[in-house]
Amino acid sequence: MLADARQVAGLTKIGSTEGPKLDVPVDQLGPAGIRGELHILAIMPDERRSDDARLADRALRTFAIAATLSKQPPATGDLKGDFDAGEGASYFVAPPGVDHHRIDTAGGRFFIRLNDRGELALIEFSCEARDVAEAQAKFAAAVHPCLDHLAYIANVPVHVGRLRLDDAKNGRTTLAFTGPFRDATIGTFAHQFAPEMQPIYSMYREARNASSDFYRFLCFFKILEGLLGKMRAEVFRRAKARGVTLVRPHDHVPPGEYGAALQDRVGKSVKQFFDDVLEPEYRNAMAHFAADDGTVLHLSDYSQQLRYADIMLITEQCVRTVIANHEALLTQLA
Repeated sequence: MLADARQVAGLTKIGSTEGPKLDVPVDQLGPAGIRGELHILAIMPDERRSDDARLADRALRTFAIAATLSKQPPATGDLKGDFDAGEGASYFVAPPGVDHHRIDTAGGRFFIRLNDRGELALIEFSCEARDVAEAQAKFAAAVHPCLDHLAYIANVPVHVGRLRLDDAKNGRTTLAFTGPFRDATIGTFAHQFAPEMQPIYSMYREARNASSDFYRFLCFFKILEGLLGKMRAEVFRRAKARGVTLVRPHDHVPPGEYGAALQDRVGKSVKQFFDDVLEPEYRNAMAHFAADDGTVLHLSDYSQQLRYADIMLITEQCVRTVIANHEALLTQLA
């Protein structure tokens, strides 16, 4: 049995198979570019518990975690679970005669296996945890500071590619992934856009190309900052100078598969959401080394990664709403 466990939408059953593979419709893998998890439950003849009970198990147990290293950001929709060191890669090369590294940290011990080119390629980590989120947090606490330091020492990029968590007690394997993008049919380029929108589209493409939720958030924030501020005011100034009465747009937060804490924002003002939530709770922490309370934003902290991942979809949808409304204003002014 397979279940999609997106942070924003809970668990949704996708299907079952008796073989090692299952074709999963792309539309069932969550919003494009948004973090997700695929949970695979083994069908065991002696298992008496329900699937829901196995998925909801909160007992302390062992999780075995494997993750490939990569020179490039991981591809979206990459759901292969039977990977090994041969599919990892990095700019870190082990000395001759070394076949793995053992690293002991305050967060636990982990191993890095090499690929056939002698590159550090596969991380193996084991921990005791009560659920997948806690296991991922412990993995991040042990592994990410080491990768951060190595990236600095070698002055090279390093990414965590595929990530697999095995929960032997429940016969459950979890694969972390990013929702795949869908093909878009492009016809003739008859659509015209105003020159002043070029920086907006450029910033949007920068966000869409980014693999970091932190950087993507900043791009989206800057778009909202411009369109809800100076750019919107300039359109109305031009309209007044020309004697044109514009129909004001309704910048409302659109519905979506957001977390429960964000659902009450649906239908309300994007500007209010921007002022009350995005700027004080997220942007200010990104823009300054420390927040007003002195807390330093630690980008490798799993809890911080989840915070920004959870806000990503609603922020993106607000951006698209405000862009569309601004385009409509410019059309009225044309």
